[in-house]
Amino acid sequence: MNRITSITSPIYKHHCNACDFVGVYELGYTQYDGYFCKQSDEGTVVLRYGNQGFDYASAPKFIFDHPGVPKVFIYQEVYADYQRMKEQTHDL
Repeated sequence: MNRITSITSPIYKHHCNACDFVGVYELGYTQYDGYFCKQSDEGTVVLRYGNQGFDYASAPKFIFDHPGVPKVFIYQEVYADYQRMKEQTHDL
């Protein structure tokens, strides 16, 4: 999975005001818009791969903190990038 740094805005429509856009990621032949959603207590990583309301996958942030839970690298990378972005801007 690679973050595409040359793309600085989302490719797909996303209508959640609680989400912060993190970047565009590529895995295989698919591009995903990565978001961090602050609507829940712990937050959720969202990967959007189309414009339809159901064209996304998500994982709650708390699963990254529990040992023994299988980790999905794509979600961890988006969350790590969100944390770096948050530290740099101090306003997310």
